[in-house]
Amino acid sequence: SHVFTLSESSEPYQGNMDEIRVWNVARTQAQINDNKNVDISSSTTGLVAYFKCNSGTASGNNAGITTLTDATSNGINGTLTNFALTGSTSNWVATSLSADADLSALAISAGTISPTFSSNTTSYTTSVG
Repeated sequence: SHVFTLSESSEPYQGNMDEIRVWNVARTQAQINDNKNVDISSSTTGLVAYFKCNSGTASGNNAGITTLTDATSNGINGTLTNFALTGSTSNWVATSLSADADLSALAISAGTISPTFSSNTTSYTTSVG
């Protein structure tokens, strides 16, 4: 089991995530920009985990859907904790790709994902494995 933490402070993450990609190689700014608003192949070289976050029904009753499935062959599925999984908050959401997030410095070290967030971003923690 691994615990991955996205954080800049001790406050819970407040926002939506459409996809989460974990790499074991540094990505160039061009690679990030070229692929940030598109699905990529789950067998892309260097892709360790790919969470498409597309389970459940947006804003519906998803109480039984607590697995965040890894689309790669690595099978590093996550378990959602502290989510209501019903209603319009703390639940699965419809795809809403945005170019606002800057995760250009995404890295993983000792089980911790360390991205660069804008100053108003706080933290998010999930357990996978």
